Amino acid sequence: MPFNEDSLLFQNLAAHLTLSLERTHHYLNGYNPFLKAIKKNEIALFEKIRQLIARELGLKIAQDESFISYITLHFMAAKERVGNGERKIRVVYVCATGLGVTSFIQQKLSSEIEEIEIAGFASVLNYDRIVGQITPDLIISAFPIERQNVPVLQVKPLTSEKDIQAIKKKVKTLLAEGKGHLPIINLRDVPKSMSMSELNQDTIVKGFMVYQTLKEIFQDRLRPEFSEGFILHILLAVHRIIYNKQYQETATVTLSQKVVYQIESVFNKYDLAINKNEIRAITEYLDIGRG
Repeated sequence: MPFNEDSLLFQNLAAHLTLSLERTHHYLNGYNPFLKAIKKNEIALFEKIRQLIARELGLKIAQDESFISYITLHFMAAKERVGNGERKIRVVYVCATGLGVTSFIQQKLSSEIEEIEIAGFASVLNYDRIVGQITPDLIISAFPIERQNVPVLQVKPLTSEKDIQAIKKKVKTLLAEGKGHLPIINLRDVPKSMSMSELNQDTIVKGFMVYQTLKEIFQDRLRPEFSEGFILHILLAVHRIIYNKQYQETATVTLSQKVVYQIESVFNKYDLAINKNEIRAITEYLDIGRG
């Protein structure tokens, strides 16, 4: 079992041992009701952990089977994560500069495909070095590149729906072949307060993603005379939602519930709670039936 790849296991063990080995408690854990079942079903793992505890913490604590069993439970949970298919295909994404639209790409792929982990971005100039450092299972590239030991999937710069389906298919194939890693939790993944520049960037990225999705849904009904202003309206609508400045009044118009649901669903997908007045304003750009 690749326990060394499971950062969640490391986090859980650190939290558990910090409390268990706190000096005033002298590793007092109490009774573990699962001890008998653990020794019956995971005796090899249980005994290996006992050996390691004896080596690292001393023979006395290694005699506390309750303590050993609690540690074993963390490893059993890690085994179950692998068994439940929680392994992900580690991806390096190659674009023009290695920066550019990385936030947009990361949000889009992560929201569409649960089984991948964007482990890094690279440019067409340094991808060879980045791939060597990260050892991904798959390279997704906006440019034609060759790599002998890692499969490469070429996509459009802003990944179309066809690209998403191709990535899903490739990921499914790789997982079926036994490829993939347990996801790594990096410090950069831990939520933190955003600076103003980061918040502005996030607003722009979300706005463009909402615009692109709405445009795909209503492409045949977007009024030609308003098509250029549509993207600006959506960007500003997202800005209003994020800063709690949504429209409070618009013209009273009865809308198709299907259209309301479609627009609302797109915004909800990106954690944006849009009100009915904003939805009515968006429909002004669309050639749709009312009522």
